[in-house]
Amino acid sequence: MNTFSSDTRDDPRAGTRVPVTRNEREFIRLADALGEWPTLVARLLRGHGEVGVCSGCTMPGGRNTITAPCPVRYLALLAQTRLERVRWREAMLPAVGEAPPP
Repeated sequence: MNTFSSDTRDDPRAGTRVPVTRNEREFIRLADALGEWPTLVARLLRGHGEVGVCSGCTMPGGRNTITAPCPVRYLALLAQTRLERVRWREAMLPAVGEAPPP
């Protein structure tokens, strides 16, 4: 199987690149799909805090608390980052029939 840069990620513990697992690949695919709805991404980021206890994940009166940042916040952040990267690339590409920038 060919290995591309998108099939690997940095591993700070090992100081090298390691293969992306199947679960990580599915998480990234989910983030890409979520990136189609920037309003939802913004709402998820507002509802799922950065520190303390995640109010978006913890049920009122519930015994289990989810420490922030929660997995939903990580997913929304990844979706936002990937969406911004796509928008940046599209802004840099010339329109069809237009001359490339000098």
